[in-house]
Amino acid sequence: MESIEIGADSHLRFGAGGIKCGKSMSAPTPEDELHWIKLSIFKGEKIKAIKDYRELKGVGLRDAKDAVEKLESELRASSPEKFTSAPAGKGCMGVVAGVAMVVVVMVGIILALR
Repeated sequence: MESIEIGADSHLRFGAGGIKCGKSMSAPTPEDELHWIKLSIFKGEKIKAIKDYRELKGVGLRDAKDAVEKLESELRASSPEKFTSAPAGKGCMGVVAGVAMVVVVMVGIILALR
């Protein structure tokens, strides 16, 4: 999608989806416009926050995701008590591996005692 600057803080984007006008990412977003995005982040609704950010700023998915993740990390540092969900984990592979090791050791002990 092509982009053309049309003012200090606006641009036109055109491509297969048609023409869109939006604010540039470099333009600061007033705090009241970010209110609903912040609420979604606090509730753990990152996908909704990204969709809302895209609509608000008229940016692509990658830019919106990066901006929301940056905002989330700033909010977690400044207001961790407002979050209703913990940050997403990296998975449970460590737990599965630990349980598997315990099972293998116990089976080995049982076989050794026979």
